[in-house]
Amino acid sequence: MLNYEIALCPEKPVISIITKDGVSKGYVFNEMLRSTLQIPYDEIILIDDSDSANTALVVKKFAEENGKKLTAFKSNLYGYTRATRATARQTAIDIFLKNYDSDFLIQLDDDVVLRKGWWEEANKLINKPTTGLFYGLAYGVSTENEFNELLRSDIPFRINEKDIRHFYERGGTADIILTRKSLTKIKESFGIIPPELHLYEDAWILRAIKCAGFDVEIGYGVALHFDPIKNTRSIDSTTFDVDLKHILIASKYGIIKSVKPFNDALGLFAPIIGLLPWMFKYASELGFRKGVRVAAKKQYIKIVYRWVKLSSMRKGCTDLIYKPA
Repeated sequence: MLNYEIALCPEKPVISIITKDGVSKGYVFNEMLRSTLQIPYDEIILIDDSDSANTALVVKKFAEENGKKLTAFKSNLYGYTRATRATARQTAIDIFLKNYDSDFLIQLDDDVVLRKGWWEEANKLINKPTTGLFYGLAYGVSTENEFNELLRSDIPFRINEKDIRHFYERGGTADIILTRKSLTKIKESFGIIPPELHLYEDAWILRAIKCAGFDVEIGYGVALHFDPIKNTRSIDSTTFDVDLKHILIASKYGIIKSVKPFNDALGLFAPIIGLLPWMFKYASELGFRKGVRVAAKKQYIKIVYRWVKLSSMRKGCTDLIYKPA
């Protein structure tokens, strides 16, 4: 069992947890909850779009045992056809702005665990007057053994330039803090997060923060991102069909932007060169016909993604505004 010590802070934040069947992630979900105890908070906003009450019951038990007040809702759909990550985040934001006085809203995914020291670092950065968003640059973990080893270690991560560039290209919301003043300005200027942004709502939030004139602060290597369910799913060409759909939706808003346009332009068709090695890899794992389809779709998505990054350079802040079909 890990011990999380609460750091002192003059302003208590409110925590919101965005989940869909988070309890299915087992001990990772439980560790996510426990890791929040290093933060001096009293209130939890749970946005739970789960298929059952099991996740809400786990959070309720945690809240009762640790003296936290829990408010639980499903997503407001904002006129959309279904709940998405965008509707969940926007619902939490609206509840926070309407019902709480705190200046800080922490949003956590159900598969991110805050290492010891997360709040200490975040607290130093979020109180700057120009800060609108803090993101704890989470380290992606691929195996259960690696997760357990890193969770119990104080060894700092080696976050490289690629991780930072990836964040500035398309954002990240696994573990973020948003300030009240930035959220208020964003809603006044750009409205709600487009509900159709199921995978790239984080990119929208990043762009909106910057367009509203606020700074973004990054904490380096103090969170773990591990989804034990996702890591066991098999890959096929339909996986990339979903990716393509959401990349094209994001392109409407110009939210995936190139950080190094010259490099991206030079490498636009590099995936074609890299097709053959991926064909061999997937053919050996999935069989020849299926492997070739998967490899071809994977590389095609890379080309589209890079093109979207480049073409979005022409879009501005007004493109963030949601226009329902």
